[in-house]
Amino acid sequence: MVLQSARLRPVDWESALQVFVDRMSDTGIGWWLYGSAALAVRGVDVMPGDVDLAVEDSRAVGEIMRDLLAEPVTQMTGWVADAGGRAFHGAIIEWLSGAHPTSSSPPHEQEPAAGEHLEAVTWRGRSIPVPRLEVQLAMAAARGLDNRCTLIRHAMAQRS
Repeated sequence: MVLQSARLRPVDWESALQVFVDRMSDTGIGWWLYGSAALAVRGVDVMPGDVDLAVEDSRAVGEIMRDLLAEPVTQMTGWVADAGGRAFHGAIIEWLSGAHPTSSSPPHEQEPAAGEHLEAVTWRGRSIPVPRLEVQLAMAAARGLDNRCTLIRHAMAQRS
């Protein structure tokens, strides 16, 4: 994890996402993928540094990912969400629940309002829920990620 953070080792985000998707299958726990991995599963040319997920129940996901935990599920105060945890399997798998609404339009990728407008992307034969590209574009623009904005706009143009 440290070597990946220092950009000295490649990030195997695909293995990390695969293990998460496999473990979440048939649990009934709602979740969606956001951030750069949500773009990568669409085929956008980005290299995710981790796998970011919004989940309904952080504690339940922590139990499911128990043997891979890098940071236990923690209740948060003064943060963007109520709870979150981290696991590691080729890359950091980070999830949160109870994201606080920002009232921004479009909403932040991880907040409940974004969850009301998800799209399903097929990745390795599995359906992966992700935020609409318009939501991801707004977040990339707000963060000043000009190159990512260009890539998202290109993906949006190809879609129409």
